[in-house]
Amino acid sequence: MVLWKLGLEEDNMQYFSFDSVLIGKKTKNTLWEKIIDWLLNHFMPMANPTLDKNLGYVKEWYIEYDDVEEYANREVGVAENGLVVFKAPFEENWGYWCDNDMTMDDYRNLNIHAISKEAFEKLWNEEIQLPFGTESNSSK
Repeated sequence: MVLWKLGLEEDNMQYFSFDSVLIGKKTKNTLWEKIIDWLLNHFMPMANPTLDKNLGYVKEWYIEYDDVEEYANREVGVAENGLVVFKAPFEENWGYWCDNDMTMDDYRNLNIHAISKEAFEKLWNEEIQLPFGTESNSSK
């Protein structure tokens, strides 16, 4: 059996990227869906309270994945213009991919590409921006 490893670092982390899969895109909702969304948003805590509005602008995701414990440890979302518009866990934001129970096989189905730890860290250390660079949504 051939084991497929990509970007494996000595700390058991794998680093990879993939194109966004249309999360956070606006769709037309029925009146009932809008009511349910409103109720859920007001009575249940949001996973990404300060960055949720940026999800629809993410063009590419960068993931730090723990290959031993099998979970996404950190994530960075980059907009089409190259700005970091999402990262998690960060402040009170839990994340999109970090909050899902996806295996490495699940991620492979998203056509992932290996990246270096250094490339991930560079993005992680950038300040989160509004999608068009008008001002910061969140401090570093």
